Amino acid sequence: MEEPFEHTYLNTYYYSNIIDNILTGDIELIGFISDFFNENYTYITPFEKFSVLHQFISYNIFRFLQEDIDNYDQKAFRDYELGGKLPKLYVEQLVEEYDLGYEFERPESDEIISYSDIEEYHSDLVLTGHLEEICERIAHEVFYLLFNNRNLLVRFNHIVAQHVSEITIAVLEEDEDLEDLAVYLRKDGILHRVDIPMWCKNAVFFREKGRCCLCGNDLTKILRPDVTAHYDHMVPLAQGGINDVSNIQLLCSSCNLSKGKKDIITSNQYYKWY
Repeated sequence: MEEPFEHTYLNTYYYSNIIDNILTGDIELIGFISDFFNENYTYITPFEKFSVLHQFISYNIFRFLQEDIDNYDQKAFRDYELGGKLPKLYVEQLVEEYDLGYEFERPESDEIISYSDIEEYHSDLVLTGHLEEICERIAHEVFYLLFNNRNLLVRFNHIVAQHVSEITIAVLEEDEDLEDLAVYLRKDGILHRVDIPMWCKNAVFFREKGRCCLCGNDLTKILRPDVTAHYDHMVPLAQGGINDVSNIQLLCSSCNLSKGKKDIITSNQYYKWY
C-alpha cells in the first residue's frame, strides 16, 4: 500500500496554472515544450511511477522556480541594503516547508551579507540536488491536482504523441546512450503495447470512481459482477500514444469496443463529491 504524502498546497495552484498555460499552446511558452523533448527519449519507457507528466511538470517547475527564487531574493536583498533585516529567502521557505534541513548560513549580526553569498546558497542547492528534490516534491503535488483533468491529460499526451511519431528505431540504435530504448518501439513512431501494471489500473479506477468515463456505467462489480473494466489509451498507441498513467482512462466494454483504433475520445463529465 502506498504511503500518504503531506500536501500543504504551497504554490500548488500557481504551478498547476503554469503547466496548464504551457499546454494551451501559448506561443510565448512553446519553448518549454520543445526544450523538454529536445534529445530526450526516456518518455517512451513504459509505465514509470514518476510518470512522463511528473517529469514534464518537474522540468518546467525547475525553470520557473529558479526565476522566482532570483526575483524574490533580489528584492529581499535590496530591502536589506536599504537598512532592513534580511527576510527569510524564498528558497529557505521551500527548504523549511519540505524539511530538507539545508538553511542559508547567515553571518553574525555585525557582518555584511553580499548578494554573492545568496547566489552561492542557490548554487549549492542545485549542486546538492536539493532544488531538484524540491521540484520533484512540488511535481507530486501538482500532479495530484492535474491528474483529475482528463482534458489536460489529452492535451499533454497529444503533444507527446507528436514527438513519439518522429522517433525512428534507427536513430535510437545509432546512439549507444539510447539504444536500450529501441526495444520499446514496435515500428518507427509507434510503441509496443505492454501490460498495464496494477498500480496504474488502481489509480485510474480511483480517479474515475469506478465508472466508465464516457457513459457512466458502474464498473465496481458491486451491483453487476459480470461487467468488465477496460483500461484504454486516451491517445492511442497507433497515433503515437505512450504507455503512461497519464494516458489511461477507464471505459466499459461497450464504449471501448465501439471506439476506432485511432480515435481520441474522452469526456469532461465528473461526479460530484455529494
